[in-house]
Amino acid sequence: MCSQKDHPPLTTLTMHLEKSEIVQIAVNLDSEIDEVERALGYFLNAEFNRAYLAVHEKAIQEHKPYHNLGLSFLFFLKTMFTFDPEDITRTVEQLERTIRIAQIIKASQSTSLYRRLASVWSSSGVEATEPTADMLRLIAHAELIEAECTLLKAVTLIVTDNQEGWMLMLRQSLH
Repeated sequence: MCSQKDHPPLTTLTMHLEKSEIVQIAVNLDSEIDEVERALGYFLNAEFNRAYLAVHEKAIQEHKPYHNLGLSFLFFLKTMFTFDPEDITRTVEQLERTIRIAQIIKASQSTSLYRRLASVWSSSGVEATEPTADMLRLIAHAELIEAECTLLKAVTLIVTDNQEGWMLMLRQSLH
């Protein structure tokens, strides 16, 4: 896989998704899933660098949720093979980044839900709009991505922690 130099430090990246970006993610969800499946195929055919390159750019620059999940999974697998402290740190940071993207997507929709509920109950007469099928589907995928990354993060921290593995597992299970 590519070196650490090819991957910017994740802690310095700020994430802000505009409403238009979230709509684009919802509309292009199927093609994003197809691209990540193709990258997984590269990985399974031992084309590790090609798999990494297939997901890296869109994960880092465009904040695509499934590209971030794919990148997280590649980092996770590398960590499970190497147990290198740098790989562990990079994996946990990438998993946290992917969880954050999923949370941003979910929050953008829950905020609009609260606005819709408020408009129904308010006397202002503002019409409530129903969420589109694409947006409901995106929320479900964001939930799935967040759950998968939380599980991978817990496994990473439990397996790589030599001293408090069981206590860490208990703490992670409470989240």
